[in-house]
Amino acid sequence: MLPPPALLTALATRAELAALFGDADAATHVAAQLRPHANLFVTGGAGTLANAGSARTYLGIAAAAGGSLDEAVRELRQGIAANDAGGTPPYAALARFELARVLARRRRPGDLDEAGALCTNIAATAGKLGMVPLRRRADELAATLRGDRPSGLTRREAEVAAHVAQGLTNKQIAALMHISERTAESHVQHILTELGLTNRTQVAAWAAQQR
Repeated sequence: MLPPPALLTALATRAELAALFGDADAATHVAAQLRPHANLFVTGGAGTLANAGSARTYLGIAAAAGGSLDEAVRELRQGIAANDAGGTPPYAALARFELARVLARRRRPGDLDEAGALCTNIAATAGKLGMVPLRRRADELAATLRGDRPSGLTRREAEVAAHVAQGLTNKQIAALMHISERTAESHVQHILTELGLTNRTQVAAWAAQQR
């Protein structure tokens, strides 16, 4: 049981790690823990207060990693508003980037255009604030949306993509890689976003080109 001063910082970190490793089950668990604290800011520190922005940003990250894209969009929009109102521009920029990523995955009418506009905004803000890694990630996402960026898949994602190309289902991939079916599904969705594709057949065609 975490002490109250460390709770939100720990949950925010867990949300980011669940997203980083594509662990959909862990992300869903963290999202449930974060929801009661959604209107708070993630703070911590010993002697000096550190503010890591709205808890809604991390709830949105966890929701997206768990596959709840509509919830992620809602929470990230509210996280942006909270960070803007709270005067935390670096975390507002982070929330905008996460929103752009989710919109790129969801692909409803207007989502890709909004994601591209967000990338332009993020790159400008990150440049002013000296947030070099965030600006680079925004530029890379914008390039992916335009269709002129090569694959940036991780080794794990490349392995999943190879299994998809072989015609394996998410359940079969999960069993083969010793991960949950939801985590396999999350990897597949991220691969589609990263490659700018819309279905598994296109992943198979992409894999054939790589060979």
